[in-house]
Amino acid sequence: LPDGEYTFKVTVSDKAGKTLSKEVKTFIDTIAPQKESLGIRKPASPSVIIDSKDFYNKDQVTLKLVVNDSTDSSGIKNVFYNAQSSSVSDPNWVEMDSSKDESNAEYFDASISGLADGINTVYFLIEDNAGNKSDTTTSTISKTFYIDTTAPEEISVTTASCAGTDYVSFD
Repeated sequence: LPDGEYTFKVTVSDKAGKTLSKEVKTFIDTIAPQKESLGIRKPASPSVIIDSKDFYNKDQVTLKLVVNDSTDSSGIKNVFYNAQSSSVSDPNWVEMDSSKDESNAEYFDASISGLADGINTVYFLIEDNAGNKSDTTTSTISKTFYIDTTAPEEISVTTASCAGTDYVSFD
């Protein structure tokens, strides 16, 4: 049977001719969630945006992922994140919290801490209610951002001698 919702009617009867019928609805879903199933929102309040890249001045960010569930799937059961690897076999996948917003749309969020200065990429794995998982080897779902918790190093400024009407000012 192709993927979709089905209704089965089961009727049983005994030797005395009495019958009982019951309808059962089921959903067949053999397709893993796709990258398009999730809308990744940027971590909240980037400190600075440079060349459309997000920079954060703390080692913790909160990611919020909005589920865009299609009607031909069994629905999203879990979303996991991994700040170290996109490999499904990696043991560091962490389940995200599931909530609903004021419009009853489902979303998943997680606060990720202990991030190192520099480029950070967080990978996501989606599992639907039928147990299918997104394939991180062919359709990586990720968010890349930059962490910079280190203050600039001390700089030294030297003045050159000025002749005539040349002036130097510092702000």
